[in-house]
Amino acid sequence: MRSFKWCSLLLIGLRGTTAAQSQIAKVYPSDDNYPKPSDWAQFNSTISGKLIAAALPAAACYQGNYNAEKCSTTIRWEYYGSEEDPLLVKVPWWSGLTCLAKVNATGTCTLGNYPSYVVNASSTEIVSQALQFANKWNLRVVIKDTGDDFLRRNVGYGSLSIWTHHFKGISFEENWIPTAGPAAPPRSAVVFGSGYMVKDLYAAADKNNKFVTAGTYGSVGAGGGWLQGGGHGFFTNRHGLGVDNVLEFEVVLPNGKIVIVNNGSYQDLFFALRGGGGGTWGVVTKVTFKTHEVETTNAMRITVTSNNQTLAKWANGMAYLMSTMPSWADFGLSSYPVMDKRYFDGIFMAPRRTMEEIGGFITPIADQLHEIGFNVTLRNTTSETYRWQVGNNRVPNPGAPPQLFGREGLADRDRVEKILAYLFERDDFTEPYCLGSGALPASKEDTGLNPAWRKTILHFSILPPKQGDAKTVPMVQRAYRRVQDDVEASIEKISVGSAAYFNEASYLEPEWQKTFWGSNYPRLLEVKRKYDPNNTLWCSPCVGSEVFIVKDDRKLYYSQ
Repeated sequence: MRSFKWCSLLLIGLRGTTAAQSQIAKVYPSDDNYPKPSDWAQFNSTISGKLIAAALPAAACYQGNYNAEKCSTTIRWEYYGSEEDPLLVKVPWWSGLTCLAKVNATGTCTLGNYPSYVVNASSTEIVSQALQFANKWNLRVVIKDTGDDFLRRNVGYGSLSIWTHHFKGISFEENWIPTAGPAAPPRSAVVFGSGYMVKDLYAAADKNNKFVTAGTYGSVGAGGGWLQGGGHGFFTNRHGLGVDNVLEFEVVLPNGKIVIVNNGSYQDLFFALRGGGGGTWGVVTKVTFKTHEVETTNAMRITVTSNNQTLAKWANGMAYLMSTMPSWADFGLSSYPVMDKRYFDGIFMAPRRTMEEIGGFITPIADQLHEIGFNVTLRNTTSETYRWQVGNNRVPNPGAPPQLFGREGLADRDRVEKILAYLFERDDFTEPYCLGSGALPASKEDTGLNPAWRKTILHFSILPPKQGDAKTVPMVQRAYRRVQDDVEASIEKISVGSAAYFNEASYLEPEWQKTFWGSNYPRLLEVKRKYDPNNTLWCSPCVGSEVFIVKDDRKLYYSQ
């Protein structure tokens, strides 16, 4: 993503005022014009006491707040329960790691990049009041649902956070029609609060004998950043991405106005919310999804091991396997496999295909891998779609921007082989998710998604070895830099238009506008300028984020 130069005209009109880079863009707790305690108290009274002064659970491990029982509990579960905590996030290094839960903790416990206050929102009126208060005082605003985000969109030093996890409620409707805008034919749909988690949405659908397409990890919010960034899942091949399944949003705009967004109401915002990324257009409080009939899904698990073959032969064999993936996707198979220098494993699912059909397709490819000298195991399995969702999910991981590979790139076996050989020599771990074809290119929806998605076959991620050992911010930064500097230039040569998936991307991406949104970026920028001219909502790298920079003091400053 170094081959595309964005015109500086894209920045015209983004700033509310012309300002020098040295000018602070927002008001912070140390500033004289920051709200006084009495102002916060008055605001709290207008939102039914839903304001929370930020306090980290790990503070119980430090002098002045020490509580042995709370400290012990926090050490065990600190980030695993982030969806139920108003502050914590599942990618904690963006907080600055300034208050770690540990035995005999020394030093001080500070909030770091966590917000100063949180609004525990459960109604659109509360969200509206929070945004109006933030605009009045020029406060930075961030949005958090469950805390699953790789790009720091849910944290911000000195900010006011709007916590949407308690927007619940769900209803299944056989004859749903749009809430606003022109009339449309009724259809089957589910309406749910944006705080609903993926696992709960699947469970509710199962009880109602319906299927919805959503994410692969149960604790992710079904109506938050996953959806607004595109939203891939196990059945993208069958039913499309999350953005292809949205019928309507209820949204609180940055100015506090509550609106209904769909194909006939605020169409430009409907375009942006479907693929333009979370945390920047408004606060989504309710979502309406298409529902689908439940189908029995036949599947086959394929496990390949190197059988002590050389690394070169393994790279050659895996390049062959990847070159066949377009035909897998065309057949209707999709999977979230994993691959390293000795091992490939994936459960490939195909709704509407018989086990005999699946076996007839996969067996010849497995035989070819066996002839190369690898051990290959095939296992049949059958399950209802819902049980696939909750029983076979994997946690998405950061490390490198997931590149979107298409047919042309995968057909270049020599280049793919060289890339894999290099990754295996580095002991990297990869995730070649087979998601494309089928409903993905067939969608006619007008979305803010990078158009490269419609030509995608594989979503390819790279994870550094011993990723879990990165316990400090500098270590995490080095892990990102290692991939960005050493690998990405080679990989982008086989990707679709140098595209990558925004939700799981690298914060170091140099030309993120093109990489994440392609030709849709200028149009998205216009929508951002229209609905958020004062940049009430800001995250990076998000649409319109060029207007500010974050300096070493963690504050936002106007860009030049």
